[in-house]
Amino acid sequence: MRKQRKTSREEISSKPHSQALARPPWPELEQRRPKPPTLPGLPASIEAAEHGASVIVIDQNYDIGGHAIESGGNIALGGGTSLQKKFGIEDSPDRMFEDLVSWHDYRFSDREIVRAFCDWSAPTFEWLLKHGVVFPDKSPGQADGGPETVKRGQTVIWTGEVSAFSPNGGNGTALMRPLEASARKLGVQILLQHNMTGLIREGNFSGKVLGITATNQGKTLNIQAKKGVILGTGGRDPRHRRPHEQCEPPQNFRPQTHRRVPGGG
Repeated sequence: MRKQRKTSREEISSKPHSQALARPPWPELEQRRPKPPTLPGLPASIEAAEHGASVIVIDQNYDIGGHAIESGGNIALGGGTSLQKKFGIEDSPDRMFEDLVSWHDYRFSDREIVRAFCDWSAPTFEWLLKHGVVFPDKSPGQADGGPETVKRGQTVIWTGEVSAFSPNGGNGTALMRPLEASARKLGVQILLQHNMTGLIREGNFSGKVLGITATNQGKTLNIQAKKGVILGTGGRDPRHRRPHEQCEPPQNFRPQTHRRVPGGG
């Protein structure tokens, strides 16, 4: 049995994208799960690392956090969190589900996704506490923009000034920096100013995903992923077209209008 080697950043190969599509000659790497260090990416990287994976996160920005670090830090989680129980607020995943699917803004949402969100809402709150996110010791309030039947809204608070650590001084800093610290403590490797340009698959356009290609300072990197690749995205850059504007809508599609931009909390 061949002994598996430890891997460093230098072992990530550099080949043109055209060669990458033809099963690039990357060195033997440990199991890797490339993902972005944004609000979806950091929790995913922490979970993967805690379950034994060796993880690389990449982001085209100069720092972690995406839109979330500049947000107001408003987090709508309920279903029976420890904070709700502390202040005598009765809630459950079932009640939360009924409230959300009855709410006029969410009534056309995918029921399976809403069900999963409600079932995992309270565990997610406790998971955030476990990984260093601190919520004020006060009763939850009404969620920003959701049904007002049960108090499920809480806001993390950042008291520092605008700095490199907190790009706009937003409360989102108090959410993203603890998650970053938790990920780094677990050995997650974060590559900033790396722009993902494509997925590497067994075939050019089909087959098992083998890794990704990314560019950094004019160089193309091929990063192998033996366990999988997770793609995460949160807020939308208003300078780019919305996803539904980039594809042909299905027959009988009825677009829904919303007053808020998702992720704006």
